[in-house]
Amino acid sequence: MLHIIINNFDFKEKLSFEKNPRLRLYYCVTIVIYIWLRINFLLKVIRPFLKKEKFKEFALKHHTKNAHLLYRTILKLRGLFIKVGQFLSMRVDLLPSPYTKELSKLQDQVPPHDFREIEKRLRDELGKIEEIFLEFEKEPIASASLGQVHKAKLKNGQLVAVKVQYPGIEKIVETDLKVLQIILRFFGFFRKNLQWKILLEEFKEFVFLELDYINEGKNAERIKEDFRDTDWVVVPSVLWEFTTKRVLTLEYIDGIKVTDYPSYERMGIKREEVMERVLELYFRMIFSKGFFQADPHPGNIFVLQDGRIALLDFGLSREIKRETIQGFGRMARAVAERNPEELALAFKEIGFVSINGKTDGFRKFADIVVKYAPQVVYKNPRSLNLQEISSEILELVRKYPLVRIPSDFLLMGRVMGLLLGLGKFLKAKVNVNEIIMKALGG
Repeated sequence: MLHIIINNFDFKEKLSFEKNPRLRLYYCVTIVIYIWLRINFLLKVIRPFLKKEKFKEFALKHHTKNAHLLYRTILKLRGLFIKVGQFLSMRVDLLPSPYTKELSKLQDQVPPHDFREIEKRLRDELGKIEEIFLEFEKEPIASASLGQVHKAKLKNGQLVAVKVQYPGIEKIVETDLKVLQIILRFFGFFRKNLQWKILLEEFKEFVFLELDYINEGKNAERIKEDFRDTDWVVVPSVLWEFTTKRVLTLEYIDGIKVTDYPSYERMGIKREEVMERVLELYFRMIFSKGFFQADPHPGNIFVLQDGRIALLDFGLSREIKRETIQGFGRMARAVAERNPEELALAFKEIGFVSINGKTDGFRKFADIVVKYAPQVVYKNPRSLNLQEISSEILELVRKYPLVRIPSDFLLMGRVMGLLLGLGKFLKAKVNVNEIIMKALGG
């Protein structure tokens, strides 16, 4: 009965779901408990009756179904929970792969809001928009968890991209943070190694920065300045006259989505060249500049007609501490030298903390990395048994749980994961080592 209610009741139309804090709390807690019960009890009941391989197959289907239910629930909740889903999609240490895979769809599949709400926000922030814009397209060119982007033309004829924060999103964020705290506390009761307070604080830090469009504009300007002497990198200029904390107006960039390689290949731009430039851009941001845009999904990277690479959306940007960069350098050297002892120490230097305060778990992780890294870097990744590697790593996470994984590491891991996915999609063969050395030199 509960399953039928969850899947068929349209909360958004009948109960103003987004704006009812108590309803959001009840619905979200109900879904979480429902999925938790299905995972913790149904699988335990079924396990004795199935052989090992059959149970693995059943469990995978079961997790996939639960993950899809969680994804649909987040789309109903909208608001902050889309951001929660995006955050969880990179927490491979907390969730099985079916969940992280399903939740990763939230990066670029967020339904837009009604334009009447967007127009109200624009007028509240900028005043008489008829005196500012000659044209303003009602259909957004991109939509995200906290706001959406519209193409417009200023009175002087300049094309701009206007990012508008959803009206009332601040109240929704405040409510959803309380709901999230309840949910994390619930899971923390059953998983003693889950440091839910640390998770909550890390998530709050990300969200409050992304709610401030002034901060995002400054991020864009900083990266633009960092690459002012690199003629193939394009970062849109900020039009501060038409920018507030809740509205961000940028120079409009007319380009081709990086995954639309048939379009730019027709213009003579090779996929390998694009992938090399995207990788160099990110490696330079991380290891040379110490400040990077941490959301390289395909909608944020464009290829221009002359082959230049345009980077968009700077809400999730991060400054890396010098000691973290040094730790990564130590880690890179340890991997190159296949030295697991040194790699284990590098994990600690970067900021990993084990639940028992010892480095035995780090050494196990180091052994896995040293075992597979040469194949990833020097050989064909297609020859790897990724399922085997994932199973080993997840088993280690459960056996040697960590108190804290540094947020910088998670963001960089997410970035590398998205770039790896882009490389596989483009089927572009590039020399990663050569690109890293080039980036470190610049």
